[in-house]
Amino acid sequence: MTPAMRIERLDLLDVLLILVFLFGIYTGVNLMIAQGVPVPSVPSGVAGLLLLLRHGGRVREQDVLVLLGVLVLYMANTLVAPNQIYLIERVKGFIQLAYSLLIGYGMFITLIYADRRQIARLLFVVCVLLFVGCMMERMSDSFRALSDAVRNRLYDAFMVYQSDMRDVELYGGVRPKLFTSEPSAVTFSYTLFAYGWLMIAPWRDWRFKLAVYFGLLGAGYLAMRGPTLTLGLVLIVPYIMILEPWRARTPRRQLLPARLVGVVVLGVALAVVTFTAMSYLFAARVEEVSSASDPSFFFRVIGPPLVAWDVLLRDPLTGSGLTGEEFITDRVMQVFYGSSWYSPAWGFDKTSNMLTNYFWYHWIYLGPVWGLAIGIALTFWLRALGVPNLAACWVAWVILGQASGAYVSPKTWFVLLLTAAASVLHRRQPEHVPLPRRRERASVRLRMALGRS
Repeated sequence: MTPAMRIERLDLLDVLLILVFLFGIYTGVNLMIAQGVPVPSVPSGVAGLLLLLRHGGRVREQDVLVLLGVLVLYMANTLVAPNQIYLIERVKGFIQLAYSLLIGYGMFITLIYADRRQIARLLFVVCVLLFVGCMMERMSDSFRALSDAVRNRLYDAFMVYQSDMRDVELYGGVRPKLFTSEPSAVTFSYTLFAYGWLMIAPWRDWRFKLAVYFGLLGAGYLAMRGPTLTLGLVLIVPYIMILEPWRARTPRRQLLPARLVGVVVLGVALAVVTFTAMSYLFAARVEEVSSASDPSFFFRVIGPPLVAWDVLLRDPLTGSGLTGEEFITDRVMQVFYGSSWYSPAWGFDKTSNMLTNYFWYHWIYLGPVWGLAIGIALTFWLRALGVPNLAACWVAWVILGQASGAYVSPKTWFVLLLTAAASVLHRRQPEHVPLPRRRERASVRLRMALGRS
């Protein structure tokens, strides 16, 4: 993508389609088109395909060719993965993955040609609506009953969150679900949309911008009480990487070391801040984690890397194959029961419900060899799309992967492509960053005074 490309304001239809896409990411509503064949995030699928059709003239041949190369690698892994009894299930997973990447690409080519102000306002409004909706659910019994009734119609019974008593013990009250399956779906989407606003909003005063971002996270804590919100602090790392404030001052030969040192120091500092915030804001939850009695933390943070390590030892060349976690159910159970952090009292449901971390799913499904090869291929695709800050995209993807599973779903790849779009917008629209009005008036007065002298 080049800076010379024309920037267009989104029309009403584009705005509506983007809102529908975000609604699909937020709710994660699936449509079962046949027995055991779900279409994930259906609203996002419809909106993403329509955006792709509307802006098909922006599709470039090299983008499509590299994406096809990525999909060929995924299909090859699907075909060579062990135990061909599960081949049909893996093919279904491949189709879902291809669909997710395709509609994410449709959103990407829409965003990179749009005005940054307009996109940022849209994301900010969505965050405000989620905040207001969550506050209404916390304060109004009738609104909460409406939300619960909608949830029971949208989701299967096993997907509907039923741990309100645990919320009262850990968070001091029932966390809002706001038409989604569980509270973590609300906090994940809110954190993602707030992070999207932070990346895209064209404000030159980054300190004031960060203050507003912290305000969004604080409002989210007030309304939602979800620990996923603390990941928003760590997401400042990829935001700073996109800004690249050191590029103008640092000689080229020193740029890489400076960036690495700066990012590592910033990441460590924010990790400490995040842990401190967790310890203070979610003291009961941290106590439960430290005493190895938190199943959610185990299934998100501890269990997935243990399973990935087991896959590395047993199937280093192929992994379990896309959506192949059921193939390794017995091994997952052995890994879990062999961990001192796992309690047999938690029971064991479907393996897909016990592993909720899409970053580690990448290595569980693909193994180290195919996982690395496909990771490189995806990076080449991002480069073909004109993304200048590849590392920032992957850092954001890894951070948010600690709070979400469903590797083949649109949500997973929207995280990557939203950061990619923000990176392109920062490169292409730097002149669209307005000075605050007060500072602009001050700079005009200063120039006038210097002109008189």
